Amino acid sequence: MSETGKPETRKEKFNHEMTALFWAFLYLFILFGMLRLYGNVLLAKNGDVEIRYGLAALNALIFAKVILIGNWMHIGQKSDDRPLLVSVLAKSVAFSGFFIAFHFFEEAVVGLFHHKSLSEIITLDSTQLQAAMVASVIFGVAMIPYFAIREVTRAIGWERLKVLLLEPEGLSKVFGTKQG
Repeated sequence: MSETGKPETRKEKFNHEMTALFWAFLYLFILFGMLRLYGNVLLAKNGDVEIRYGLAALNALIFAKVILIGNWMHIGQKSDDRPLLVSVLAKSVAFSGFFIAFHFFEEAVVGLFHHKSLSEIITLDSTQLQAAMVASVIFGVAMIPYFAIREVTRAIGWERLKVLLLEPEGLSKVFGTKQG
């Protein structure tokens, strides 16, 4: 690692990216798994129960990779010098928009794969647009805790965050203050 804490060698960069992918995947898998569980509870009222946590895992992996792509594209990084709250909210909004754009791009690729014309793919009715907007808001809000942890980690470092979260009297160890 360099003095700035950024990885230097290819191996360090690979390990850094895989660690970022893992944490994004874990967060998203828990999120999508809970949404799937909620969906199963609703379906159970009608006697229909589907257990498709594999789909939640696949979606989590895809979305985690999209987060890495967004990081490579520096999405939301204009807010890095702002207060942490602003940075967290800006990244949540920026990535929410990026996910919706990525979703439409994915739909276009799938449509072209199925030999649909661009005019067939691009047509959106008001219900589809409303669903996309609602999904964008839900996803943006759901990503706030993810970006909060990520931004706090960027601000104080991974080692200090581990002490803060996992050790007794972590607050006083990290910041030199008494708890209580």
